[in-house]
Amino acid sequence: MCIRDRSPIRARTYISLDVFKGLYDYFKFRHSDVINSIEFVDAFVYPSYYSYTLHIETYPEIKEKINKVIYNPVLIPRLDEMNRTTTEHIIIYPSLSNEMKGYHILLRALPLLDRIISEKTKVVLVGLKDRLEYVKRFLHVIRKLEVVITDRLPRQTLLKTIASANLVVTPFVIPDPAPRVVVEALKLGTPVISSNIGGAREFLSLVGLEMLMTRPNDHLELALKIFHALNMPFDSKIIIQRTEEIFNSVRFRRSFIKLVDSVV
Repeated sequence: MCIRDRSPIRARTYISLDVFKGLYDYFKFRHSDVINSIEFVDAFVYPSYYSYTLHIETYPEIKEKINKVIYNPVLIPRLDEMNRTTTEHIIIYPSLSNEMKGYHILLRALPLLDRIISEKTKVVLVGLKDRLEYVKRFLHVIRKLEVVITDRLPRQTLLKTIASANLVVTPFVIPDPAPRVVVEALKLGTPVISSNIGGAREFLSLVGLEMLMTRPNDHLELALKIFHALNMPFDSKIIIQRTEEIFNSVRFRRSFIKLVDSVV
């Protein structure tokens, strides 16, 4: 199998097998020491309501315990030169060559976006050089978009790239309970377009960016969402403020100490 065919096939295979693997894992853990250890746990802490729901559905016994959702603070180092110095639009996909992060959905959306955009737009694909042959299948029909493919970037460089972008795109094809990259982008004031599943849906809703969510595996809707989002008047200061109110170390510490006090 050549590399250009591997990506979508792998994604579809994972999705198909997940139904059977999920059942197998469920019954495996139901008969393991996990159930026995629950009685010795006083409280469970979750990084999102999605992860809480997921655990409750898997282990109904947990309902009898103290359950608390405490959002991770997600610390961002101080960045210099965060403002964009160009007039072009910049879109970044930061999640490397992980099929579950949906980079292949974005690649299918790019030719559609290329047909309808009118302003200069750069698309930065982080960590996709190992999928270069597959990526090239979509680039040969692109005329207006400037597509930049990079290796994995150092954290500081990645954060600066996210901070300078107009949009971060993370089209998950399966739910991520608490996607860190979504919070990092929002803390930098960059709007995020993501799938309306898992923690991404929860986090974007908390910040008031529900309009940026798309259906999973829908490259047409993704292309249209990106096009419209590039022309939306987002206020990065408001995005940062709303995100900081929810994902901050002070709130995390107070909530955790309060939880510990209730247990002891």
